[in-house]
Amino acid sequence: MMKHKKARNPGIIFEILSKNVSLCIADRDVEKGRKLYSLINKYFLGDTYLKEVFERIYSTALYGDMNNYFYASKYLKYILEEYRAIDQSRLDAEVDQLLREVDSVVKDRKQLFKSKVENYRLHASLKVLCDAFIGKFKLSAKEKMLCEKNVLEHLVNNSELKRMHESHAFLNVKRDDDVLNDQISVVIALKKFKEKYHGVLTNEQNQCLIHYLTSPSEKLFNRWAEKKLKSVLGEIASKKTKVQSEETLKKLNIVEQKFSKLVSQPERLSKDLVNVLLSFELKNILGMF
Repeated sequence: MMKHKKARNPGIIFEILSKNVSLCIADRDVEKGRKLYSLINKYFLGDTYLKEVFERIYSTALYGDMNNYFYASKYLKYILEEYRAIDQSRLDAEVDQLLREVDSVVKDRKQLFKSKVENYRLHASLKVLCDAFIGKFKLSAKEKMLCEKNVLEHLVNNSELKRMHESHAFLNVKRDDDVLNDQISVVIALKKFKEKYHGVLTNEQNQCLIHYLTSPSEKLFNRWAEKKLKSVLGEIASKKTKVQSEETLKKLNIVEQKFSKLVSQPERLSKDLVNVLLSFELKNILGMF
C-alpha cells in the first residue's frame, strides 16, 4: 500500500493519543497522560471540526458492521461520498493546531507516532482511498484493490466492534442515545486501559483510572478518592483484630499511617495516584484474611 502520513490521519492520531495515555499510566507518568487525554477531550469530544470528521468518516468505518461484502462495498462508497464534502482546509488547520499542542506535551513527536496502531491498516487504507477519491493523487489498480480489501474485510469481520461491546460491559457505560453520541470517543480511549491492564489491575483500580481521567475537576476526583480511601482504612481497622502475625500487623500499621496521611490531605490525592491505586490492591488482599 502506498505510504501516507500518520500525523495527517485523524483516525490514527486518535488511536496514538489514546494508546499513549494508557502507556503513560503504565509508566506512572500520570501528568503527561492527563495532558494527552486533555487533547483527546478537546479535539475529539469538544466542538471541533476534527471531531466531526472523525465521527463522519473514521469512527463510521471503525464501527461499521456489514453482513457481507456486497453491503460492505456500498457502505464504503457512502463513506467516500461523505468525504467529498469535507472541508480539507479547515480540517488541515485543526490538525496543525492539534499537532502543535502535542509538541508542547511530548519531547519527540516522531517517536510518538512510531507507536504501533491497532487499526493502522484500516485507517491508512481508508485515508488513501478517500484522498484518491477526491483527486489528491491516483492509485494503481493493485493499490486500490489492496486498500479496498483492507477496509471491506474489516467491515465484514469487525473484531473492533466486538471489543467495543466488551468494553461497554466492562466499564458499565450506559448505552442510551445521548451517552453514545456524547461519550463514544471517551469509551474508545478508556477501553485501552481494559486491554492494557485486564488481569493485572483490579476492577476498582480501573474504575479509579476512569474517574481520574473523566472527572471535570481535580476537586471532584479528590472527593471520590477520599471516600474510597476512608473505606480502605475502615477495612484495615476491621482486619487488624483478626491478624495473629505480629509482622503482618506491623506492616498494616505502617500502611494505615500512610493512608491516614493521604486522607488528611485530600486536596493532594490526584497528585498521588499511584498510592491511591495501591490502596485498592491492599483492600483486595485484606479480603483474604
